[in-house]
Formats: sequence, structure tokens, C-alpha cells
Amino acid sequence: MSSYGNFQSDNMKNEKNRSDIKNPEFNATVKSKGAKEGDSLTKNMDKYVDFISWARWNPDLYIDLITPETGSIRLDLDQRVFLRSIARFASVYGVFPRGYGKCVSGDTLILTDEGIKEIGEYFDYQSDDKETFTIPEVKIVNRYNQLEIPSAGVYSGYKDTKKVITEEGFEIEASLNHPLLVIGKDGKHEWKKSEDISQDDYLVISRGNNVWGKSTCLKLEEDEFIRTNVRDAFENEIPKCILESPKNTVSKFIQGLFNTGCSISDSYIRYRTTSEKLSKQVQTVLLNFGIVSDRNKITKQDDISYSYFIEIDREYMSLYLREIGFSDKAIQNKLIEMCKTEREINPSLELGSADYYYSKVKSVVDSQNHVYDLSLPKTNSFVSNGFVSHNTFIEILAMYLVCIFYPDIEVSMSAQTKDNASKLLEEKHREIVKFYPLLGNEIVKSSFVKDSAMVSFISGGLINILANSQTSKGSRRKRLNIEESNLLNNALFEDALEPIVNIPRRTIGKEALISPEEVNGQINFFTTSGFRGSDEFERNLGMIDEMADLKGKIVLGSSWELACEYNRGETKSQILDKKDRLSPIFFSMNYECKWVLISPFVQKCTIKIW
Repeated sequence: MSSYGNFQSDNMKNEKNRSDIKNPEFNATVKSKGAKEGDSLTKNMDKYVDFISWARWNPDLYIDLITPETGSIRLDLDQRVFLRSIARFASVYGVFPRGYGKCVSGDTLILTDEGIKEIGEYFDYQSDDKETFTIPEVKIVNRYNQLEIPSAGVYSGYKDTKKVITEEGFEIEASLNHPLLVIGKDGKHEWKKSEDISQDDYLVISRGNNVWGKSTCLKLEEDEFIRTNVRDAFENEIPKCILESPKNTVSKFIQGLFNTGCSISDSYIRYRTTSEKLSKQVQTVLLNFGIVSDRNKITKQDDISYSYFIEIDREYMSLYLREIGFSDKAIQNKLIEMCKTEREINPSLELGSADYYYSKVKSVVDSQNHVYDLSLPKTNSFVSNGFVSHNTFIEILAMYLVCIFYPDIEVSMSAQTKDNASKLLEEKHREIVKFYPLLGNEIVKSSFVKDSAMVSFISGGLINILANSQTSKGSRRKRLNIEESNLLNNALFEDALEPIVNIPRRTIGKEALISPEEVNGQINFFTTSGFRGSDEFERNLGMIDEMADLKGKIVLGSSWELACEYNRGETKSQILDKKDRLSPIFFSMNYECKWVLISPFVQKCTIKIW
């Protein structure tokens, strides 16, 4: 499809006969690209232009044409409506409900600015099966090893779950639709729901986060506390006061723990315990230091007694020595000699950093448990038991189609920060080229770094990013998609963002006039529900009036019923049960469509006749 990259028009595409497609300058451009007189492109130029026009108007049907037989996604009707709206209206306002049920079990360990915590602590391990929402006052480590403030927490009740266990013994229990980060066959990261995880998958394990607590509430001196308590009641688990302590205290505790139940050989450091919970905690704590370990359950011959072994192999011995070590001088000296020898053999030995380790899945087990979730609005991800868990695919897919169908257009996506926008665009870029390989053929180059992202197309189209802030003032683009728009204030929008698209899009032909066929200066808004009386709520109402007056605007909203209609999320009975238990205001903001003034009945009818 790249040959239309230099398509030009004398601005007559609004005429019925559309004679401008016979433009000799365009034909000359085609020839200069290698086309010969009488070849198939020249002979079928009318059909080619008709096809492009059809694809512009029906982008979802175009996607159907290029969808591979396997490995793609199926577009639901509401997604088709969304794609067509982006293609046909001057501005789209999309307000959609929160996601459902992506949660983990209460004993899942997360990294916070308060230390290593079980996620259930922030919900008092609620177990009454009544969904509850809260806003934890804490910062959570996300997939990029950054501390991020959660916008909300939810206890989702007692649910079907999957226990995913890797060959190294890393384990996480999550609801069926909870996404985990895996390494794809192409070597790139991708999200996969827990119910779809198989033994062929390698899960992404975050290590070397080096995030610790600040608690110093120990009543005894550290050495005395560890020496007198490590073998008694604390043997079954690491006490909270240790998990919430600074790095040095945690290091001393692990050192004391290993002094009591550890063996060392030329190839490994091995710690033994009969406590399953303690073994999981130790493995996660070591991971925070950057140390990857194997956790195995060994059952004795009587098939009753068992032990859990945490084993650190030679690759991570130097890191263990540097971060923890042994208080027993004989063992410490032996470890020093072993590490010295290892460094002489391998001088580039990894000493640990904040990066990923890839762990192959060993088993996936059906289970049930009470589950909890934390919503991180910037990155939609957090580290849990070492795994990376995930909390706008169609929107960004629409941007790619625009760049393919409209030569030399420049489109930007903005979010609260450039960093947020870059990460979001990178994730969805990988999914798009995976699900639709033919779209990847239209891409010349893609680049994603901190605070910067760019995708360029053969057509000359370009996608890049901006921030919803004054730093974007003075930028110029042809179209703009605004993420998290409910966080905007109108003064910022009018001063910094609205002027960005005030550059008319013109034809490439000799007249270079504004094309009447294209949606020029398009600004789209995407958000979850906000609050009545806010600037964005008033903008929403204004666009509804403009939609009624046929001014080229459209407001799209969906309630929980739409998700149920396509079997996305929870069942109707589960949602209605929530309605009885939650406050009317909270339920309306999170599950209904009152913010866009669309009743469920009208919403369904509109979709069915589109």
C-alpha cells in the first residue's frame, strides 16, 4: 500500500466524477517509483483509489482483510463502532468503564516505599466476598522500577484463580483474566492472561529493584534481635518489622537466617526450611537484592515430611557476598575464595542490576482464593512476587491506520507525562505488529526511549508523543489523541494543547488546498469517568450538543452492560450484586454511562443499527 505515499490531488475529490485521480503529475510520480506504462497499478488506478477511500471509511473491514488466520484478535462490534467513529468524525470523546477482576491473592508480595508488603494488608485481608474499594496511601514499584501512587485498590471477592509456578519456583496466584508479562516468541515482551499461560511460556521476573522500607522500630539492637529470634517463632515467616526495614537490617536478617540453616559447596549456597511461606519470602527478598534463586520442595521417603530449599548458584554468589555474606568467618572466607576464583574465570560476571530474568513455566494449577488489585494509572503495572502484572489497543491501532491511509500526516498521543505516553505507545506497538504483521510492513522505523517515542511509515505518516502540560506549548501536529483527559483543566487545554492541531492538512498537488475528504485538526479525548462540574465534564456536555447539531463531533460511552454483552469482564449477576452493595455515586462513575448521558437502552440500539 505504500505506493500512494506521493498521491496528490487538485482538491476535486468532493466532485462526483473525481477526475482528479487522472492527474498527470500523480501518474508521473508513480512512474518515477518504477511503474511502467500499462502495468497493473496504472491500469487499475481507479480501483486502487476507490479501495483507499473505502478503507478510510471502513477501517474495521480493512483490518478484517489483513487479519491472519491465527494469532490475531477478533474485533467486537463496539470496537468496530469506535474505529469507524475515529475515521469519520472531527472529534471523538470516549468515556469507558473500569476494567474488571484483574487481581492477585492476598499473600502476594509487592514492593513499596514502606518495604515489602503483602497486598492483602491494604485491605485488612477482607474475606466477606463483598467488593470493596479503597485508596491506599502508599507508593508501589511498577514494571519500570519506579515508585508510583495507586489511584485505587479493590477487593474483588472469592474468585477462580490460576497458580502459576516456574521452574525456579517463583509462584503467583491470580484471577483468570489477570495479565502477566511474558517473553514472546519474537523475543519481545507481551501481556498474557493467567488462564492462557502454558508450560511453553517464559514469564518476566523483575529483579534488582533495590527498594526497601524505612521502619526502625526494632526494640533491640539489630545483631541481638537477629541472633535471639531467628530460630524461634519467626522461623515460619519473616516478621513484618523486618520486611518494612531498611536494606541493611534486611540484609542482616537474611545473613542470620542463612547462618542457622545453610550449606555451601563449590557450586551453590543452599538454605533449608520447613515453612513454605518463609521460602517464598526469602526468594522474593533475594530478588530485591538482584539475586535469582531456585526454590524447590523436597519430600522425604515417608511421603509426609518435606523441606523447602532455596539455592543460589555460582552466577549469583558474588552478589550474595557483596550484599549479604556470612557472619561465620570460616564460611565467609570460603565464599570469598570461591567468588575470587569465579571472577578470575569470568571477569565480566554479572553483579546485579534492575532488570529482568526470564523463568520458564513449570505448572499451572486451578484454584480459588480471595483476590485484590491495585490500580496504577501511569503504567498499569506492578511487581508482585517478582512477576510483572498489568492493570488502549484499539485507539492506537486507529492511529496506525490513519498514518497508513493519509500520506505525510503527523499524529501525536499525549498523556500526563511523555514517559507515560512513550511506554504506552511502545507496548501497544508491539501488540499491533504481532497481531497484524502486514501493518508492520508499512513501518519504516520505530524508536522508544524515555520521554520520546516515534513510529514512521512508508507513506510519510508519523506518530509521536506529547505531555498534557505546558511543555507541549508551541508544538504542531495534524491530529491529537489525549489520554487521561479527565485530569485536564480547560485553561491548560486551550493554552497548550488545542493550538497544536491548528495547521491545515493540504493536498500534495499543485493547488495545495485543504482536503475536504480528510478529518483535519482532529482532537480525540479518552478517559474513565470523572466528576460532574469539572472542565472535562462540561466539555463532554458541549460535545454532546455539537453531536446533536451535526457539527462533526461524537461522544461514545459504555456501561457495564456492554462488557457483559461481549463476555468481557464479569457476569451480569456479579455486576448487579455490586450495584446493591456499592454507593450509587461510586457505581455510576465506575460502571454506568451517565457521564455521557446515554441510557443503556439507547446505547444498545445505537450499536445494533450502526
